[in-house]
Amino acid sequence: MRARVGWKSGFVVALCFFCGAAILFFMLPLFQPPRVVSIEPADGARDIFPTSPLTITFSAPMHRELTQNAIRISPRVVGKWTWQDNQTLSFTPRDTLPFSKTLTVQVSQDARSFLQQPLADNVRARFTTLTYPYVTASVPARGAQFIYVPNQVTLTFNRAMNENALRQNLTIT
Repeated sequence: MRARVGWKSGFVVALCFFCGAAILFFMLPLFQPPRVVSIEPADGARDIFPTSPLTITFSAPMHRELTQNAIRISPRVVGKWTWQDNQTLSFTPRDTLPFSKTLTVQVSQDARSFLQQPLADNVRARFTTLTYPYVTASVPARGAQFIYVPNQVTLTFNRAMNENALRQNLTIT
């Protein structure tokens, strides 16, 4: 005698199939090697403020201690690591990043996901912090002698400057 299969049995089989596929779809990335999704400041960035934090985002939840130990910043900068969530790590410098320097951030394959998967690739990013402001042009010109300047001296800087800070700190002799 044959067993009769009703629509409910077919529905249950289809539901199990789709639920299993959905679980695989969402869980599969957890079993693959994690990757660095982004580093901010980005590789090649210039004129980064010295107080800017460094943020590294991974493609999977990471083992916090092993991951932090796998990151190097050079030249060395003292600061604090903070996890925003299981995939995003931020570094805030204690004082400031050095001015006019190119910094290199390296994340080695010693970084591990929470499932102990090593990082897929070593990652390196370089960025340059803001340079000290400097005068690019002046009227009268630098080194000029015997110039009559009754009312005005004009200085042009390499970037926008805070007028109040200039008034307090600039001396023309």
